[in-house]
Amino acid sequence: MSEIEAKVARVISDHQLAINAGGSQGVREGDAVALYRTVDVKDPDSGDILGSVKVKHLSLEVAFVEPKFCVATVIERQPSDRPNAIFIQSMMPLKRITSTPVRQRSTGEVYVAVGDIVIISQSD
Repeated sequence: MSEIEAKVARVISDHQLAINAGGSQGVREGDAVALYRTVDVKDPDSGDILGSVKVKHLSLEVAFVEPKFCVATVIERQPSDRPNAIFIQSMMPLKRITSTPVRQRSTGEVYVAVGDIVIISQSD
């Protein structure tokens, strides 16, 4: 399985993103996409940044491919208040994308900014 690192180029809707990688980079319809947010790790004593980690925020799938970009659609569902009920989880609505930073979001909303990192995973 190969991976392509790219970035969010535009938030299209509550459930779709445009990504700055496309067919010319090998992206295909159906490829898995994971959206990550980079989080700095600070030393609690000095305040110095020790490094950063990528934290996965959302799962998507490539739905449309052009040579220079692709469009990915959210496939991750909102969490159920009954985590062991697999059937109920499959009926939950999809998570929604918001491009407006808000302090209090529901668990079903994921803040996405242009420039956020995505990893596109291709099955060989």
